[in-house]
Amino acid sequence: MESSLKEEPRKRRKRVFRAANLPQPGRETFSIPKGRMHPRGAPRRRNDYLDLFAKGGKTMGSYSELYFSEAKSPPGRGELSESSPYLLSKYHVPLFWLAMFDGEDIADRRESEESDDVWPYLAKKRTQAIAMLDTRRPRLISHFPGIDPVWLNQFASMLVRTPFEYVHLDTSQIGGMVGTGPEWRQSLETMLGIFEVEPPPPAGQRSFLGKLFRTANEPPPPPSWRLFNANFGASYTGTRGAEPWPYCGSSGTDKLMPWEPQQ
Repeated sequence: MESSLKEEPRKRRKRVFRAANLPQPGRETFSIPKGRMHPRGAPRRRNDYLDLFAKGGKTMGSYSELYFSEAKSPPGRGELSESSPYLLSKYHVPLFWLAMFDGEDIADRRESEESDDVWPYLAKKRTQAIAMLDTRRPRLISHFPGIDPVWLNQFASMLVRTPFEYVHLDTSQIGGMVGTGPEWRQSLETMLGIFEVEPPPPAGQRSFLGKLFRTANEPPPPPSWRLFNANFGASYTGTRGAEPWPYCGSSGTDKLMPWEPQQ
C-alpha cells in the first residue's frame, strides 16, 4: 500500500447511503458560463465547481472527477493547469476511467482526523494508463455491447493528446454515498476485478424460471461483477447504455469533449 496522500481537510456529509439507494445517474448537462476560469484553477479550491453549478441554477450532487497533472500527488489549491482536461460524472464512475487502473494504483488520502475519513485516490502515469486501457479494449467491447468503438477511440485520443505525466481519478464523493473511506476502498478494489473475469450471463439469455431462481449448477456471479452491477449496472442498460457519458464522462468546463454532442 502506498503512503497516505495528505490534503487540506474538508468536511464530509455524515449521512450514508447504501448502493441500493444511490440516486440514478442521468445524462450529464454541465454548463459553465463563457469566460469562467477553469473550475480547478487558482484561486478556487477542490470541488468548488459545485458552487458554479449552484450559482447557475444547476442541481447539486456528488461527482467523480478525472484530471491530469505533472505530479502523482493530488493537486492543491490553484495547482491544476487550465490546459488540463477536466471531466466529471454525476452519481457515477465511468467505465473507461476505471479501465485505466488496477488495485495497485489506489493510495490513501486522509481528509480529517476522524479514523474512517481516509479515502482511496487513484493516480497513474498517463502512458501506463493508455497501455492498460488498450489491453482491456477487447473485454470492454465484448462485455459492454452498448459501447460505440468511436467513443473508446475518442477517449483514448484525448489521453494521448494530453501533455501531462499523470492521470488522476477522485471518486471520494461517490464513495461517501455508499459508506466510509475504508469500505469504499475495498469496494473499488473489488470492482476493478471486472476486467479480469468473465461477467455473469445476461438475464435475457435465461428462461423465465431461470431469471427467478438460479439453478443449483450455476455458479454465483463473481464478487467484482455483483458489486459493480449493484452500484453502476443501471447506467449500461436501456437508452442510458447507448449514450457515451456512462463510459467516457462529460466535460466539467465549457469546452466539450469529442464524444459530446456539439451545440
